[in-house]
Amino acid sequence: DQYNSQEVSMEDFAKAAGLGVMMASVANSMPTLFWTLANILNDPVAYETCQTKVFDVASKREAGREWFTFDELDELIVLQSAFRESLRMYQCLFASRKAVEDFIINPKEKIGPKYMVEKGTLIMSLPNVVHHDPTIFEDPKVYKFDRFLDPKAKTPDGKALLSSQLRPFGGGSHSCPGRKFIDYEARALLAMMLLKFDMRLAPSSTEDDGSGVPDIDFKRQGMGVSPPDRDILMRFRLRITN
Repeated sequence: DQYNSQEVSMEDFAKAAGLGVMMASVANSMPTLFWTLANILNDPVAYETCQTKVFDVASKREAGREWFTFDELDELIVLQSAFRESLRMYQCLFASRKAVEDFIINPKEKIGPKYMVEKGTLIMSLPNVVHHDPTIFEDPKVYKFDRFLDPKAKTPDGKALLSSQLRPFGGGSHSCPGRKFIDYEARALLAMMLLKFDMRLAPSSTEDDGSGVPDIDFKRQGMGVSPPDRDILMRFRLRITN
């Protein structure tokens, strides 16, 4: 009824929802999973830690079951942390809003200037400015797969790290409705790959500085998770298990 009252047919709503799912998978899900896997494979400690945890969880399930349950995925918080770190480092999506009333932007820092925003003004924000703020995240340019493992993590100056300081999915009533789905989807996919395959970055993917992780393609930012500036090659070997 709410859609009909807004003169939007259920057919049009279904089309829009389908387009949204496709957009989310192409612009966000796939590139984030790429960055997560590339960074895990580039760090031997991250790879061993993540794979060991997956093996441990998989060893406790009944024989013959190939998939992971939600309870098992809940145990794979190291994969969740690695995925969130990729969102922190590579998500770049402008959020736009229109001011519905006059208001003043009053920074917490007393030395910062104030800004008057008039009603009707179009406002655009870029959350990854916060994601790369060194006063919030220590070494923000460094990928740390375990950055979000500690629920009591603190900022470099000792303050509590707030959940609102990582906002890859927006906030409030405009939060991405698929945020929980992709969280579990990412853990499930990464877990299955780590369980079924031994993976390595191919030598041709390694740069002179020893890093196999590509840079961001800055020409294509602003519409979701940033894409890489080049392809990389990975080696997969199927693991033989009893």
